[in-house]
Amino acid sequence: MKLQVSGQSVEELSALRGRVADLESMVRSGLRLTEKKRMILREILKISGRTTFTSAVDRVSRELAIPYSTVKWNMMQLRSRGLITAGTKERQSLPILITEFGKMAAGLGGKV
Repeated sequence: MKLQVSGQSVEELSALRGRVADLESMVRSGLRLTEKKRMILREILKISGRTTFTSAVDRVSRELAIPYSTVKWNMMQLRSRGLITAGTKERQSLPILITEFGKMAAGLGGKV
């Protein structure tokens, strides 16, 4: 017999607690974005859904006159924080997208 709390099992509540902790971590990381990362997020929004990660790095680098390696490093951090999504080594053709939280963290939609 599963223990139920308001119709949810203890396992479901534990999973929900984990998701809330992940969200809190994302909020804290978004609040600590540098202005450079915010600029990169704003550039990504312009091309979101239309290009791959590698192409986006190249375009953002040219548009902002920031070295390619610096943009790539910053974009990898943005991806690890859940502010953007993009393809992986296994699925390279997926387009780069800015998440809703990424928009908020960049100051583009709502408040963080």
